Amino acid sequence: MRNDALAALRRKPDVSVLIIGAGINGCGVFRDLAYQNVDALLVDQGDFCSGASAASSHLIHGGLRYLEYGDFALVREAVQERNRLLANAPHYVKPLPTRIPLFSRSSGLLNAALRGLGWHRPPRPRGAWTVRLGLRFYDAFSRRVANRLPRSIQVPRRASLETFPDLNPDIIGTAQYYDAAVLHPARLALGLIQDGLRQQPASRALNYVKVASLGAAGVRLQDLESGAEFAVKPRLIVNAAGPWIDRVNRALSRPTGYIGGTKGSHLVIAHDELRRALQGHMFFFENADGRIVLICPFHHRVLIGTTDMRVDSPDDVVCTAAEEAYLLAMTRRAFPRIAVSARDVVFRYSGVRPLGAAAGPAGAISRNHQLRRLAAQPPLPVIYSMIGGKWTTFRAFAEQATDAALQELQQPRLCATRDLALNSGPALRQGRQAETAAGLGLSRAQYDRLLRRFGPVSDELAAYLTQQAQPGVEIADSGYLRAEVEFMSRREMVVHLDDLVCRRTLAAMLGELTPARLEALADVVASARGWPEQRKTQELQRTRRLLRVRHGVSL
Repeated sequence: MRNDALAALRRKPDVSVLIIGAGINGCGVFRDLAYQNVDALLVDQGDFCSGASAASSHLIHGGLRYLEYGDFALVREAVQERNRLLANAPHYVKPLPTRIPLFSRSSGLLNAALRGLGWHRPPRPRGAWTVRLGLRFYDAFSRRVANRLPRSIQVPRRASLETFPDLNPDIIGTAQYYDAAVLHPARLALGLIQDGLRQQPASRALNYVKVASLGAAGVRLQDLESGAEFAVKPRLIVNAAGPWIDRVNRALSRPTGYIGGTKGSHLVIAHDELRRALQGHMFFFENADGRIVLICPFHHRVLIGTTDMRVDSPDDVVCTAAEEAYLLAMTRRAFPRIAVSARDVVFRYSGVRPLGAAAGPAGAISRNHQLRRLAAQPPLPVIYSMIGGKWTTFRAFAEQATDAALQELQQPRLCATRDLALNSGPALRQGRQAETAAGLGLSRAQYDRLLRRFGPVSDELAAYLTQQAQPGVEIADSGYLRAEVEFMSRREMVVHLDDLVCRRTLAAMLGELTPARLEALADVVASARGWPEQRKTQELQRTRRLLRVRHGVSL
């Protein structure tokens, strides 16, 4: 598939739109353009959804705290986009009940008002009245788009502690409301790409391809796997490279200073007591230093985050020891009786938010999105840079970028995406599970695992399973089917072993890898990809090094 796309581009280098960066924003534009019958080439110097988009808090949320900074339009858009994602991608995005522990009543009202006027004040605890006011706006915004989520409520101290007995007894109560979580971000992003490729067969998506330079023949791209360079001639460029936007523009001889990103780190915790204490709820609260933090159930683990620090470069950011200590310590503010230590951490990750350059505290930088246009300078066409934004609003941001592209190309919009379901194929679906599982040669437990991982989306996977003599064979004790891993390796543009263990699956993030499991998975990927023994050894070394350096996992 990848080699076919490269060969096709060498034969015909003309493309309507070159999208640089296959994070969630780039993938969203790719899909939207496909539905407008516009061919596009999507490239990324890494794997799909492997940069900033891979390092999120896994939340699809309105951003309650942004109300304090006067970002009412951002919160309104985000709440409505959250509701659309719950309707359009229910296999990836699920409702998430959320609690805010409250430690005072009136604290923070003046601060919230002054922040809304643009005055940056030292942090003060947000009391029950401040939170209640914010949630009133949240509920009002939510009603404007079809929504089945319950309204927010205030819960008294006694009832809160009866429900959550391990919660800090110093609370005066809790606020309950609903947001949503994206269970597997990389698979949602891949679903956007697959949807785009099906809708517009002339489009191409390539991972591990970077912008090398600008030449007389067009934009020169380099295939990082072979080292070979080739030129493409786009009519328009969309720079969706996130924290690397300025670097890409420099490579295109159009230097900019758009990005002023901040770093956020997270920990994945294996701690059954803490997970039980959450009872399926996210706890979203203010740490002692005023930083908003979260403790969230994530599959059979707990996710805690996040920090917010300015950084100069997006390359190789990692969760530092100081950040880890901070995140572990902050759990005690909500659950003081539950001991969580570094021994419980199974995965660490960090990324840079692609925010616009701005002065002031890191937490006060707007998460709103904006397009910046660079006029054509032949042989370079117009460049649109996608700055800021958040996971929740990717569809709306993609719509904005697509509308700008259509105007440049002088083409009409053919299809709106607001109510467009993502990958709604009938093969793996809820209902009649036992019958469907038997028809695929799987046990009910195996079929249910595929539903959780892939959602009701993959006719192609079902067809692949029915072609196997023994589709139910599992790889060692990894919990993954051999046929499932073969399918991902052959059909989902896997280039490296870490693409599989870190993004096509959640095996690494959930702490499910052991040395033996990694070796067994590598054997299947090597067989499916036709790797010689030397390449398999190199891939194992690469993956172990990446897990150790970037995620604190030693195998």
